[in-house]
Amino acid sequence: MDYKAYKPKFDAAQLLAQLDEHRKKVLEKKALEYTTNGDRIWSFKQGARFYFELTGKMMPPEDYCVALLTKHLACIDDMICGRTTNISRERIFEKFGDALNYLELLKMMCSKIIANHCSFSLVALDEKLKSDYLVLMDRLEW
Repeated sequence: MDYKAYKPKFDAAQLLAQLDEHRKKVLEKKALEYTTNGDRIWSFKQGARFYFELTGKMMPPEDYCVALLTKHLACIDDMICGRTTNISRERIFEKFGDALNYLELLKMMCSKIIANHCSFSLVALDEKLKSDYLVLMDRLEW
């Protein structure tokens, strides 16, 4: 579904602006928490290193980021498909904000590596997340 064409009961532009403001604040806070020596993706590099130490298998930092992103995508999928009743405005903001933030970090990482290493469309995922966000916000009874 094209989120730009979606007609929710509420102002879509306003809902997306609220989500964007929320996720940017979280991203700024997390940047202070997880940036080491000016390296914004340090924690992903460390996560990939720990994965190697535990499993003996190499994992690039961007793949580690994808693994963390999929945790949020699974939760979002549960909300969209009705497999959970734990849906609130705060939880929607949290999960979609975190997913979009991981996606932004992943875009940053993928722009620094050889073309087409990222095998899925990051733009399409961004669009889908925004569409799903509007659907869930529309379902809530305010």
